[in-house]
Amino acid sequence: MQMTRGRTTREATQKRAPRKCSVCGRTGHNSRTCITLIVEEKKKTKKKSSFVSVHVVEKAQTSPHVVELKKKNQSKHWDSVEVYSDAPQVKHERHAVDFAKMVRQANSKETGKKVEKQKEKNVSIDILAEIAKMSPVEKKGNQKKISAFSLRRTLRKKQKAGFSKNNFGIKELLGRYKNSIYDSIHAFQEKFSIKRFAVSTIVLLMVMALPFPAIGYYKKIQNDTARIVAESTNAFLSLQSSTVAAFQHNIPQAQYYLNIALNSFSVAEEIIDKEYKALVYVTGMLPVVGTKVKSRQDLLLAGHHLALGNTYLVKGVGEATDGQDMDLIDRMSLLRQHIKSALPQYEEALVYLSHVDEAILPVEYQQSFVDFKSLFGGFIGDMQQMDEVIQGIQLVMGGDGFKRYLVLFQNHHELRATGGFVGSFAVVDIQNGKIQNIEVPGGGSYDLQGQLDTFVKPPLPLQLLNERWEFQDGNWFPDFKVSAEKMAWFYRESRNATVDGVIALNSTVLERLLSVVGPIENEDYEIILESEDALSNLQYEIESYENTQENTPKAILSVLLGQLMERMTEVESSQVVNLVTEIHSALKEREIQFYFKENSVQDVFRDYGWTGEMRDTTDQQDYLMVVNTNLGGGKSDAKMRQQIHHQAVVNEDGSVVDTVLITRFHEGDGTEQYFDEVNSSYVRLYVPEGSELLDAGGFVYPDEASFRVPPRWYEDDQDLLEIEKERSVHVDTGTRVTDEFGKTAFANWIVTKPNSETQIYFTYKLPFNVFEDDNVQITHTDGLDVARLIENFKGQELLSRYSMFMQKQSGSQSNFSHATIYPDSWKPVWKSGDDLFLSVNGASIEGPFDYDRVFGVVMKKE
Repeated sequence: MQMTRGRTTREATQKRAPRKCSVCGRTGHNSRTCITLIVEEKKKTKKKSSFVSVHVVEKAQTSPHVVELKKKNQSKHWDSVEVYSDAPQVKHERHAVDFAKMVRQANSKETGKKVEKQKEKNVSIDILAEIAKMSPVEKKGNQKKISAFSLRRTLRKKQKAGFSKNNFGIKELLGRYKNSIYDSIHAFQEKFSIKRFAVSTIVLLMVMALPFPAIGYYKKIQNDTARIVAESTNAFLSLQSSTVAAFQHNIPQAQYYLNIALNSFSVAEEIIDKEYKALVYVTGMLPVVGTKVKSRQDLLLAGHHLALGNTYLVKGVGEATDGQDMDLIDRMSLLRQHIKSALPQYEEALVYLSHVDEAILPVEYQQSFVDFKSLFGGFIGDMQQMDEVIQGIQLVMGGDGFKRYLVLFQNHHELRATGGFVGSFAVVDIQNGKIQNIEVPGGGSYDLQGQLDTFVKPPLPLQLLNERWEFQDGNWFPDFKVSAEKMAWFYRESRNATVDGVIALNSTVLERLLSVVGPIENEDYEIILESEDALSNLQYEIESYENTQENTPKAILSVLLGQLMERMTEVESSQVVNLVTEIHSALKEREIQFYFKENSVQDVFRDYGWTGEMRDTTDQQDYLMVVNTNLGGGKSDAKMRQQIHHQAVVNEDGSVVDTVLITRFHEGDGTEQYFDEVNSSYVRLYVPEGSELLDAGGFVYPDEASFRVPPRWYEDDQDLLEIEKERSVHVDTGTRVTDEFGKTAFANWIVTKPNSETQIYFTYKLPFNVFEDDNVQITHTDGLDVARLIENFKGQELLSRYSMFMQKQSGSQSNFSHATIYPDSWKPVWKSGDDLFLSVNGASIEGPFDYDRVFGVVMKKE
């Protein structure tokens, strides 16, 4: 049965039809090898046939495209690769000196020389002839002077003079040579000394032996020097990375780079201490080599101090950011302690860096090192300023005891003398360094109107708005100390309460704080404040307030201030440094100003430049401060752009005539309700006291009917009378001339409509002569280099100095330009101010007027 089944299966297999191609239906191939499909694909792709023609020849030529796959004997280049190591590999090679080989080489050279001498046989005979001709006395007297070279030279001279070597016979020559040998032996016996021979031999051997270890020692110095430079360079690069990481609050990364730097400096110092301590001392005194050695020493010492300073800084930032249980003040205090420890180390490092020649570094790092040195000085300045900011915050917080501060919120969109209109204020109580209470009146500054029980006449320009001088207009004076005292007086007369100090905050400070703590959202007022548009949103919310019964449009400020203070006390640890940096920038640009009744605290803040007072100048120094006061112009200063151009022309007699051109452009287009009003500004130009107004123009006066005349029984303000001392009124232009704060002020009006530009100018003569300053007094604003320059040129050249102090008005946004022009016979020899450009007969400068500017030039008469 099984056989039948097997046979049946085989028969079925034999009868099965051949498999056909699924493409063409033919047998003998499948769809992958079907010619029909291949031809169709070729037609579609328009490619040529892939068939290859084969030619049969008797002898085939070798194709140039044949690749030899057989491995050849390749050099084992991987054997020379060093094993990886974290530390830089410095290869020290030792060479064994084969003295025997050197002797053989020397002997072979001597043999070669003998062969060459045979070629000069005739010349040698001539030399012997010269020796034979000499008498015994001459031989004896010239034994120490005769040499083959000298005799050859003598022979050449005599040959040129007609001497003939054929004048000697062979016998005569040999006889003389024999006698000369006997005489030489006799002389040698008389002069020979065993002791002298031994000493000479020792000295000769020492001279021959010294070069070989000296070469090895020189190679070792080269290798070690390369390693020291490599380690020092690596350390400095690591220190830079460590500093950047610290300020990015990446403390683990900062510590990592700091450890690398410390290890690299340690390796470099260990090499010097173990191997070359005495050599460094000796070579350091050499005139040429000593400079490079001293530079490497200074580089290592600078690195040592820099690394130590970074250790303090990284630790301080780390502890300040990790202290989750500490409040903001405690964190800043901790950071300040470490900064004070780091600063002396940084200052020492800067001294050593100033003595380092970058040429000792690898070429690829030299420019980076030069940039680092220039930036490092600024970094130290930033650290000092950060220390000052934190100390200032600590002083404001008062430490032990109770303090009450009047905080003024100045809106720079409505510009006033000290920074902006005081639409709101707060009273802050501090006990033992902690904020106990913050009061923000819902009605803003106008809440004090009904509480003020005194009636005083306001300054004449302010009468455009009010007939009575009140708290909200109290910041009339550009000297913040005087204005702060006036604001504190108004507060006392209204509330019957005193304050320990006054702090003015421009509205731009809010933008800075929001950039650090992030947006603030308030659901009750349905408002979100972000740094980009916080002021405009807040302004709209206040101006659109409609609850006339409560009449508290500024109540939103109290709520948002509370949220802001809470966010600041809970600021992320990594943002502490950013917060201090923003506060310092605001202080530098006079967006924050302080006044304290306690003189010791006031003096500290004055030294920092944070009290907003008008600066004193020397008798021979120019000064300029432009003060704009928006009176009746709404919030239009948000759209104003101002350009201040100042020119000082020195005449042939040394007198100086200044011209100030002020250009104001109103960018409003009438579409924004609160910002597109006509800008009406009372401009005061403060210049050196005693200046004489020569000309002025471009002014536009408000309508006289708009002014509000106070009743006669209103009292004159005594402070105003003492500060503003009337001098005159310029007849042609109506410009008011007064003396204030040790300066002379020129004042007038400028009115600018939306989408228009206005210009005013003042021309005046300075009260001093720049050619009559025989005894040049040097101040901190001039620099010590001027003193040295004057001392060097005194009695030799006719010198003149022009110095300028431009003080910025808080809250103003301006650009400025200045030009100093002397007669053609005067040329500049020195300047003060990095941005000041020297010209043929003067100097110029321009840029944004973000902070106070001090610059000057010293001129020499040709």
